[in-house]
Amino acid sequence: EKDFKNQNAIRFVDRLGRHKDLVVNFWQNIDQLVSFYKRNPQEIFEGLPKILLHGDLHHKNIQRNQSREIFVIDFEDSCYDSTSWDISRILMELDQSETNSFIDNYMTKIPVEDKVLLRRAIDRDFVIRVITESIGRQQRFGREGAKPYLSMYDKLYRERISNILENDKD
Repeated sequence: EKDFKNQNAIRFVDRLGRHKDLVVNFWQNIDQLVSFYKRNPQEIFEGLPKILLHGDLHHKNIQRNQSREIFVIDFEDSCYDSTSWDISRILMELDQSETNSFIDNYMTKIPVEDKVLLRRAIDRDFVIRVITESIGRQQRFGREGAKPYLSMYDKLYRERISNILENDKD
């Protein structure tokens, strides 16, 4: 029975510890990631409104039929959490140049009182998503098979993650 909690966020530090050999193939400083999570644990974001999320919302999970109706598929990662989790996945689909304007536009439209906390959650969830995806790719394809993905992640996400981690200092 699924409890609908965001296990990816809750178990992030544990996953870093279990898969150090895979994490360092994309992000060498695991201690930096652990410290970042400890400053941004799941409990901090409990005050944000929760909804039922898709959990893995990206272009391959949005389909059209022959009548051009849109369908969302693959709900196996659904969870009950803040919108930041699905938004962080959408950010992985955008060019780096589009990210900030997308977030700014989103923030003006969502009825959440603590927008600073929501922005912090989006940034935290983005870091978790990219790191866990880098682990998952290596688990599925092996280190050699995952190299093209890790190279793409490096090109697309390293600068954003570096900025998030740098701006999150105590």
